[in-house]
Amino acid sequence: MGACPSGSERVLRCTRQYEESGEASGKDRQRQSGSTGGMFVAGALWVGCPDRTPLRCAASRRHSLERRYGRRLPSTPSLGQPLGHHRGGASRGDLFLRLRVSPDRPRTSPRGNARCSPASTLRVWSALTSLIEAEQQALKTNTDSAEQRVDRVLALLRALGLTAEDAGRVLHRRPQMLGISLAAQARPVIEFLVEALGLRESHLRRVVRHAPRILELSVEEVLRPGAAFMQGTAVAASPAAATTNGTLPTSIALPFGLEGAAMAEAVAKRPHILWCARDEALRSADYVLEVLNGDRSVAMHVVSSVPQVLLASVAALRTQVQWLEQLMEAGAPAPTAAPTSGPYRTVRDDVADLIARYPSALVLSPQRSMQPRLNFLREQLGVRDLGQCVLTTPLVLEASIPHDLQPFRRLMEEELGFGARHPAIAQVATVVPEFYRRRIAALVDWLQERGGFSAPQVRQLIAAAPALLSYTGRRGSRDEALQAQLEPRLHFWTETIGLPATETLYRLPEYWCMDLHQRIIPRYAFVKTRGHRRGSGEPSWEDPQPERIFTGSDAEFCAQVAGCDLSEYLAYRDSDQWLWFYTPVI
Repeated sequence: MGACPSGSERVLRCTRQYEESGEASGKDRQRQSGSTGGMFVAGALWVGCPDRTPLRCAASRRHSLERRYGRRLPSTPSLGQPLGHHRGGASRGDLFLRLRVSPDRPRTSPRGNARCSPASTLRVWSALTSLIEAEQQALKTNTDSAEQRVDRVLALLRALGLTAEDAGRVLHRRPQMLGISLAAQARPVIEFLVEALGLRESHLRRVVRHAPRILELSVEEVLRPGAAFMQGTAVAASPAAATTNGTLPTSIALPFGLEGAAMAEAVAKRPHILWCARDEALRSADYVLEVLNGDRSVAMHVVSSVPQVLLASVAALRTQVQWLEQLMEAGAPAPTAAPTSGPYRTVRDDVADLIARYPSALVLSPQRSMQPRLNFLREQLGVRDLGQCVLTTPLVLEASIPHDLQPFRRLMEEELGFGARHPAIAQVATVVPEFYRRRIAALVDWLQERGGFSAPQVRQLIAAAPALLSYTGRRGSRDEALQAQLEPRLHFWTETIGLPATETLYRLPEYWCMDLHQRIIPRYAFVKTRGHRRGSGEPSWEDPQPERIFTGSDAEFCAQVAGCDLSEYLAYRDSDQWLWFYTPVI
């Protein structure tokens, strides 16, 4: 037999051999590609050590267990209940491994794909307990071997919810994990993550998958001080900062402490923040806080959503913010004069709003991710105000061009008949949030079936009132949401006002987008109750024109239509007196 390949080579080789040999069933392949597998590494890892030939395939171990129990082993369950309840052999310190067992709900894997029976839950529980007991027994008898250590690490990864494929990647990236002690290293780390930081089972799986090094770090020397810094507690700065940088104090803390779920989410997404250079992280946090105009709550939300900003340099963050500022200015109409009322908004304010609503804008690659989408919006959809489009739909910065944006363009151009680069397409993309996820076909069907609009009239109505698409809901939602928004407006227009629905196209297309309870019904009820004015004459109780009642601000309505003080109308609207007249509509 030739020279023994390295551990990472054996991992990859066995994965290919197992899949090509036909031993892996369809369900096994499905588990390897996404869902969680069985109790041990299911046919994707060759267990061995660098100085000897491969010892055995973990798949044979799984198959022997399946033959013993007479059934295929289900997926590894989630973690959650004290381990010491089984066999009575675990101490209080062994409570770091938990199984969530509830008799009144279905058992599922951490990824929610495969169902787990109570018997399989107990078997996995027993396997994890035996894993710790075996390590302690091997250490007592001085019989611990490299093979046993490898088996224990693999079983730990599987118990934490990693798939066979993920476990292979982890060991390929971090072969040093094969030498860790479960009792002395892994257990204290997992206890700290669960009990001190509040990480859930899904969090633990992500932490180990993305940063397996964490199981090798000291809790007291590395992880606990790093967590205290992230939570806003003053801790010692990095040694380089204390000796060479006079601008930083020797004790530093994050200006906005991450707490509770925010801390758990941040650690799950980027565990590296627990052992990063704290002086550099502080500078990055200060810059993010500056960009967000000093709003600490928003800064905490941003950092918990994209904690990698703390690992980026200030120079890199500044370059990203400058690119976003250029985006906000692209295609935006130049201001003709300073606003006469209200706060003046700058480009930096728009950038702060974008980051607050979509923190990933701080970390997405401009060239690889954002710019191709912007080019499609400008060249294929005809969007001119790219800044407003992105503010309305921040997710468009990473939307799929072939699966999201191109189907939207085809629907608008071909099925609705707008034609290439019609201004209505750009208007919809600019004013409708998540425009590419809207159920436009459902709206068209409703307008034709319930409203009596023809296909050309539907096209004209969408062009005149593109915000109408906001009522359609996202793809996959039910028709009830659309009907709940449009049916009351249709009923009020046809039954109360007494006009055909198609009249809205020529008289007031934006009627469909107006607030029914704050504008339409209160104004109509107020006019019908107290009359309306025509010029300077006496009040009239004849049916007023809807376009006169519903357009304009409340002040314009009171001055030009109702002929009363604004305070009188607002008091009427807020008193809900109009509800007595139109309760059937509501």
